[in-house]
Amino acid sequence: MRPKTFALVATGALVSLPAAAHHSAAAHYEVDKTTSISGVVTEFRYTNPHAVVRVAVKNAQGGEDVWSVEWAPTTFLRRLGVKSDSIKAGDQVTASGNPARDGARDLLMQRLTFADGRPPIGGGGPGIPGGEDK
Repeated sequence: MRPKTFALVATGALVSLPAAAHHSAAAHYEVDKTTSISGVVTEFRYTNPHAVVRVAVKNAQGGEDVWSVEWAPTTFLRRLGVKSDSIKAGDQVTASGNPARDGARDLLMQRLTFADGRPPIGGGGPGIPGGEDK
């Protein structure tokens, strides 16, 4: 292979790696369904590739189930005005979004509403964390 051809092929392969690594939300979440959970934030991880909010929700037996609520990357959240200290353990919240296909306590968040009256974050478009309202 000629050096120029090799360089072009190698560059193309490297540039396409990030795109190949990304996955569709529909692989894990039911993007055509929406559900809501309400509870207390136990953790907010402001990390990439996706931020995560863990929410303790009271179950029918009187115990708690901890849900893992996946959100957008930090670059997207910053555009929504969300910072690493915007959500704290102990906050009472309602998270709305797409449930996991396998019945796990996982949710792809579309909207987060605070019980204390702070403005909600996100809009609610299916499969688009913080997307436009339906």
